[in-house]
Amino acid sequence: MSDTFALVQDNDPILREEMPFLDFEAYKDNPQEIVETANAMAEKMLKYGGVGLSANQVGLRLRMFVMRTHPEITVVVNPRIVDSSEEEVVMVEGCLSFPGLQVKLKRPAHIRVRYQNAFGETVTDKLTGLTARVFQHELDHLDGKNFIDRAGPLAKDVALRKWNKLRKQLNLKRKFGYGI
Repeated sequence: MSDTFALVQDNDPILREEMPFLDFEAYKDNPQEIVETANAMAEKMLKYGGVGLSANQVGLRLRMFVMRTHPEITVVVNPRIVDSSEEEVVMVEGCLSFPGLQVKLKRPAHIRVRYQNAFGETVTDKLTGLTARVFQHELDHLDGKNFIDRAGPLAKDVALRKWNKLRKQLNLKRKFGYGI
């Protein structure tokens, strides 16, 4: 299954769609399918050196993502942030959908989240540091937003100019058969 998952290009419309709620009842005849999908996504994330990967980044219309939470990988289904700190932290973010692009972004330092795991069990947790950052980044993907959208006007302009240059380089590499 993991061979069929390919990262979609940055301009694929699915990255701008809000992903629908994943109804576990629809998988009652094959509940293992969610676990298998999550495992395939985790493989793809690790292959590309990511710390998070949302379903729509691999062309799946599911409200689900995987993220590294050392030493394991956490499967997050139907996520939401139920509270966030007023304290914000600036960090550099990258994204598998925009390879090579890095943008400094300000996000809440601490968040309280609620989601379901791959078996449909509800999880409530408080996240900080990189884990909080990745959760917020991947949730943005599921809401049809990318990390460039979070940048201020000047930073957004600079990021888009950088991305246009990087995209040309990536397209050349793809044209000559590099697996990107």
